[in-house]
Amino acid sequence: MKLVRVSVMALCAMSLFASCNNKKATESAESMMVEVVQPRVKLASVSVQDVDQLQVYAATVVSDVKNNIAPSAPSRIEKIFVEVGDNVTKGQKLVQMDESNLKQMKLQISNMEVEFNRIDELYKVGGVSKAEWDNMKLQLEVNKTSYNNLLENTQLLSPIDGVVTARNYDDGDLYSGQAVLVVQKIAPVKLTINVSEIYFARIKKGNKVMIEADAYPGEQFEGTVSLVYPTIDPMTHTFPVEVSVANNDKKIRPGMFARATVNLGTEQHVVVPDVAIVKRAGSGERFVYVYRDGKVWFQPVQIGQRLGDKYELLSGVDNNAQIVVAGQAHLSDGIEVIARFSDGTEKAVDEILGFIETEYSAENTKVKIPTMISEPIGSPEELAKVKDVLGTFKTSYRTSAANRSKNVSTGAGHINGTVLYPGETFSAYEWVNPFTEENGYAMAGSYLNGKVVDSLGGGICQVSSTLYNAVLKIPELEVARDLIGK
Repeated sequence: MKLVRVSVMALCAMSLFASCNNKKATESAESMMVEVVQPRVKLASVSVQDVDQLQVYAATVVSDVKNNIAPSAPSRIEKIFVEVGDNVTKGQKLVQMDESNLKQMKLQISNMEVEFNRIDELYKVGGVSKAEWDNMKLQLEVNKTSYNNLLENTQLLSPIDGVVTARNYDDGDLYSGQAVLVVQKIAPVKLTINVSEIYFARIKKGNKVMIEADAYPGEQFEGTVSLVYPTIDPMTHTFPVEVSVANNDKKIRPGMFARATVNLGTEQHVVVPDVAIVKRAGSGERFVYVYRDGKVWFQPVQIGQRLGDKYELLSGVDNNAQIVVAGQAHLSDGIEVIARFSDGTEKAVDEILGFIETEYSAENTKVKIPTMISEPIGSPEELAKVKDVLGTFKTSYRTSAANRSKNVSTGAGHINGTVLYPGETFSAYEWVNPFTEENGYAMAGSYLNGKVVDSLGGGICQVSSTLYNAVLKIPELEVARDLIGK
């Protein structure tokens, strides 16, 4: 038996149909006998669990504070003391501008001080009027203020502790309006994420946020919600939230692409194995088969987060229900099956406990335990063999806007880890549906009638096209045209 595992590395997926050729046979006969064989399935009991409500948002890192270092008036740059990348401290001298005007002003003030002292002595003995004295004092104070302003624009100091991120002039250049230097504070840094309005009441200032940056794979940084905007965007139905990251080691830099994971509290939901989820062909609907009284029943479900090898269910399955986890390929609604539990002792324990509670009379007795046996669709040994990389293709979405990046990552996550058995078909369109906020999608650019418009799931086409190109390299699979929507 040949199995195929569809793996997606957070940046690619596919649109394909893989199928085995079916031979058509035509037979003519007056009578035909058909033997109906009950399908064998494997069951698992599911239960309600506390599930952390985690939402992941893509964003670009920006500095907490950004300062443009420049004089207030045109002047010649005498000396720049720092280079791009240098760490600077608050109050550090960064640039020396031409001092000729400053020196002239200083000399003028010195002469005025001499003159004021002379008039002050005359005023004390009645040699000049109070008005003359006040006028001279006012002129002196005005000139001193002008001198201080000129001094600030001659010696340019850093207003913050930070890093020099831009230098636009050389020594001797004439300042012409563009900032001489740019200094940014990178401890802390911040991200701005756009959160759906349904979570408005759950986001609070001070909430902890986990940050992951592409520059540091597998490493996490802790952030904190520092600002929650008070209004909702009527077009996107989202609201901005600022997340501050202490960044004491200064590893995260402005401009980096990052993902912020926000814990919106805990909710109780049924959790099921991912192998129990079945996708209905031609639609975005997902369902499971629920086992009751020897039969299985078709049950649509609304899935939430992926939790390792399990899925959170938002609706569709009751607590303690028994569901099919293997053997779904040959099932239909209401069909009788031969079932085996994923834990072989579970049914036996239930039988024993039931006997003790209702029939046991303190005498030696025997309990007949029914045994249900079925062959699994894929044994652990078989699945362990699915390791070979059959085809790869790579595209990048690192330069995409935050919402588009989120859509690509979300769509890839819906497909990653899918196992295809012989004879099964697969369509990426079916697996990435539906294009809703609840399914992890955001508003981003997409093409409609030759124009770029914003839509939920914009950019997901990159997911399908990338994996499609990877699948073209796999001779074991047959690729057919996707006719959905045609």
